[in-house]
Amino acid sequence: MLKDIITTLTAATDFSQLTILGSTDESVASAYLSLSAALTLAVKEYAVPKQIFASAQYDWQTNSLQKINLLDHKLHIASNWTADKFFVAGSQKEEAKEIITSEKFDFEAVGCDSATQIAFHHL
Repeated sequence: MLKDIITTLTAATDFSQLTILGSTDESVASAYLSLSAALTLAVKEYAVPKQIFASAQYDWQTNSLQKINLLDHKLHIASNWTADKFFVAGSQKEEAKEIITSEKFDFEAVGCDSATQIAFHHL
């Protein structure tokens, strides 16, 4: 049953119809990338690697991942999480790399354009 629900959600990929992700609140919208990557892995019955941290929001009008606000705060959270990779929208990769370098965090920024790219990055 759960697998069917996840399959339906990931096939539709429009999580904006769900109450929490349909919010325009930036702190909620930025969860899109992590949630969709985790659901993609769940459908394929893979475990979600703890070392991956991802934050980007999805723009349904342009059909693309978008930058997030509060990137520096989220990078600090990822550092405490002991992430080894932090995935962001490709358009925010350089900004993330600069913060990681200046704060001397021990992980890398990876720009991406889809949740699938993140989901199967470590496999």
